[in-house]
Amino acid sequence: MQLPTRSFRAAFSGLVAGLMFLSGCQKAAAPPDVKAAPTAPASSGRDGAGSEGGSDSTAGAPAPSIALSEEDATKLGVTSVEPKTTVWTPESSGYAVVISHEGIAQSVADLAAAQAAERHSRAALARAGQLAGGAGALSAEVRENAERQGALDGAALALAERRLTTVIGEHPAWPAGASADPLGALASGRIKLVRTTFPLTSVLPQKLSALRLSLIGAAVGEHGWTASEPWAAPADPAVPGRSFFAVVIDPELSEGERLEAWTPVGAPQHGLLIPSSAVVQSEGKYWCYVEMAPGKYTRVPMDTRRPLEDGYFVNEGLSAGQRVAISAVALLLARELNPSSAAE
Repeated sequence: MQLPTRSFRAAFSGLVAGLMFLSGCQKAAAPPDVKAAPTAPASSGRDGAGSEGGSDSTAGAPAPSIALSEEDATKLGVTSVEPKTTVWTPESSGYAVVISHEGIAQSVADLAAAQAAERHSRAALARAGQLAGGAGALSAEVRENAERQGALDGAALALAERRLTTVIGEHPAWPAGASADPLGALASGRIKLVRTTFPLTSVLPQKLSALRLSLIGAAVGEHGWTASEPWAAPADPAVPGRSFFAVVIDPELSEGERLEAWTPVGAPQHGLLIPSSAVVQSEGKYWCYVEMAPGKYTRVPMDTRRPLEDGYFVNEGLSAGQRVAISAVALLLARELNPSSAAE
């Protein structure tokens, strides 16, 4: 029996499609003369500009330095010295104000008046007691009035004394040479009362040994004042912290003047005094040049947070016996950063 032509063609097409599908599911083998490419190693992440966590190029880098011939050093005018040893004491800083003598004078005058009134009342009461029982004895009413007045004047004296303590403190410590009459000297302005307040963050001893005072913004070494034996003062309501009074023997010090204050808060430390002329600034830091060998200078960082009168205190990074450049240090820096520049 013969199949219809259309059915035959459809069956043949289905058979061909099935054979093509089966042949496509099998992977063709590579030609024998073709070799597989080697697998590329994974990036270690240490090399290359695009790798993550690139190596620190500054690790182990030599300290910045410069070597000069004797002729170049002479042209630049470089000289070096051996720093002096010195002692530096940690200090805490605060602010001070010179108290006007007007309020002190008023309190001293009130105290003097109260003392005089109390002495008079005491004397009157003593006389009344001596006349008691005699021919000229005072009446009971007069004696009672004398006793009452004595009590009132005694209370007024105690009040005047308490008011004075709010002005100058409870236990003033007058330094030697202040005056034979320190209250009178304060009231007249011959000596000055200074009130110092240290912030709450300051670690202070129970009793301060001394105060160092200077004008705000004054350079290290400029004229200042020293006050010994400060004593406790009432808290300043405007500035949180601990307050102290001290006397400064300088009648020319302006009343109402604002000052900076420092007080020792730790044990003295030993180190070196680096002259101010040895310090140079670069990259937002302070440096000095240490002469490691004749003509060879190494730039080392400087800590300038501990200024002294003639320079800076350093106890790290430098050793006794080393020499530091104290002249032409800016030219040394310029030559180091630009070796091609010629000495002027």
